[in-house]
Amino acid sequence: MIGVIRTTRASSSGLSIGYKLRSDCWGRGYATRAVGAFLNVYWSRPRWAPREEVFVQHPLGSREASVLDVDVLKVGAPKRDENVVRRAAGPGREGAEVEITHLIAQVDPENIGSMRVSEKCGGKLVSVDRACVKVWRFPEMRDMAVWRLDKPSANVEPV
Repeated sequence: MIGVIRTTRASSSGLSIGYKLRSDCWGRGYATRAVGAFLNVYWSRPRWAPREEVFVQHPLGSREASVLDVDVLKVGAPKRDENVVRRAAGPGREGAEVEITHLIAQVDPENIGSMRVSEKCGGKLVSVDRACVKVWRFPEMRDMAVWRLDKPSANVEPV
């Protein structure tokens, strides 16, 4: 195995996609192809999540944010559509589910290869947050680039 790709925890900007690749495999296009293939499979069917797993506290603490929160991301996505919220069915599933319409990639801006993977896979750079994350191998707080990878519409070519 040379790497791994997965969706991970919710953030104030949405559900995250994470990927790692062995360093001896960097620079060969493997990550771009693997993330592209992952996204094609991931978006091949509707994705829904319980509201309580998607809505997380906004970093400033002033309001909730979610994968549907256009105000947080400011990337020109369509306005929130109430059709993307549905009632959860079944015992113990009270409340609503929301459709997952994008994933978030959080990347060290100095990791040019990973920045290019997000770009080549159709990501839109949303922001670069300064000195906001502690990475175990660095003594200082690190910057974090936030990329949004939207679910393609029916008329968009897959990655």
